Amino acid sequence: MKKQVLTFGLLLITILTFGQQTKYVDTEELNVRASAGTKYEIVDKISQGQKVTVLSDQGKWCETELENGTKGFVSTKFLTDKASSNNSTSSSKNNSWNGYLIVIGFILYGLYKIKKFFSGNSSSNSSSSSRREPIERRQETQATYNHSGTSKQKYYCKCCGRDFNNVRDLTSNSCFNSPTKKHQLFEGDASDKCYCKCCGREFNNLRGLTSNSCFNSSTGKHQPYEGSIKSKYNCKDCGREFNNLRDLTSNSCFNSPTKKHRPAK
Repeated sequence: MKKQVLTFGLLLITILTFGQQTKYVDTEELNVRASAGTKYEIVDKISQGQKVTVLSDQGKWCETELENGTKGFVSTKFLTDKASSNNSTSSSKNNSWNGYLIVIGFILYGLYKIKKFFSGNSSSNSSSSSRREPIERRQETQATYNHSGTSKQKYYCKCCGRDFNNVRDLTSNSCFNSPTKKHQLFEGDASDKCYCKCCGREFNNLRGLTSNSCFNSSTGKHQPYEGSIKSKYNCKDCGREFNNLRDLTSNSCFNSPTKKHRPAK
C-alpha cells in the first residue's frame, strides 16, 4: 500500500513538473487578470521578454505564474516559446553608451585643460599690461573718489537698487528682478528722492522702491523714474502737463499702450 501511494505521488509530481511550460512575453506590456477574460480585474502587468510559467492552457487564455509568485490569466497570443532578444540588444546598447560616455568624458577633460592653459596666458598678459598702464588712466580711476578720498562713486541697478563700484561689475552680475536676468544701470540721480514712473510714489532710495509692489507696473514692482526732478511733468504719449508724477501716472491716457500717462524724461 505504501509503495502504491509513493508511486502515485512521484507520478503526480512528474506530471505537474513536465506539464508546466515556460513561456516569454511577446509584447511591450501584458495585463495579468484575475480570470480568463478582459472583463476581469488586472492583478499585475508584465513587460517584453519577461518569463512566465504556464499552469494550464484554456485556449485563448493561459493560467500563469509570474516570477514574483503572482498567479493570473494572460492572453495566449502574446506568449512565445523563445526568449526575446531585447535583453541582449539592450545590454549591447548599454555597453555602447558606456563607451560613448567615456569618450565624451575624455574630450571634455581635454577641452577643460586647453581652456585653463589659455586663460592662464591671458591673465598673465593682462597683469603685465596693467603694470604698463599710463599715469593718465590711473588718475582717471582715482578721480572716482570724492574730495574726502574715503568713498567711491556708486552705480545702481534700476531693477533691484543694488549698488556697485563700477559699471562692469554691475552688468556682469545676475539680477532676479531684471527681465534680462542681469543688472541694468540706473541713469538717473540716486542721491536724492526716487520716484516710481508707474504710480509716482516717492521713496528714499532705489532698493526700497524696487522691492515694493506696484499695481500700475507691468512687472508688478515699482520702476524708477530716471529723468530729472521738475516742477512740471509731461506725458510722453500725449504731451499733457501735470504738477507731479503721482497725478500724471494716476490719470488715463488713450494714446498710451498701458492706458495710463507715462512721464517723459
